[in-house]
Amino acid sequence: MKNYSLKWRLVSTISCAFILLWVIVFAWLYHDLEQRLQNTLDERLSTSARMVSRLIQQLPLQQLTESLHAESENALHSLIACEVSIFRADISLPKHVIARTQGAPKNLRNQQVGFSTWQENGLQWRSYVLREGEVQVVVAEKIELRQNLLKQILQSVLIPLLLTLIICILLIL
Repeated sequence: MKNYSLKWRLVSTISCAFILLWVIVFAWLYHDLEQRLQNTLDERLSTSARMVSRLIQQLPLQQLTESLHAESENALHSLIACEVSIFRADISLPKHVIARTQGAPKNLRNQQVGFSTWQENGLQWRSYVLREGEVQVVVAEKIELRQNLLKQILQSVLIPLLLTLIICILLIL
């Protein structure tokens, strides 16, 4: 009876140590993956803003203010919302919107330069504002999309690891 008791304590100690090690690895993996994903998606926002800014700056600003001052009505709902504004002394409005994606939040033009996270109509948004010369480009995406992407990645990574942990514990037992 004592041998069985010692054997059971050894197996349970090894199993607990193994579970603790895997929990630490899971937590580390989650934290690292979340940080890398947020940095990658932020980089995508800033790259999108720079690309739009370069394209807009290649066009004559006078022609833009005359022909593109209406919002685009036939744009598709996209994952990234974008708004382009022009600052000019001869325009009475401080920020004259020349283009905007359909479904973009109305609060885009009021965001601070750089990255910011804000809420509108119960939805959280992450945005990047770039000002170059007379052009301001605001690019934003829903935080919910980021969370769903992280959840899908974690499920695809953690489920096999969790199954491996369970199999290893059964093999130890």
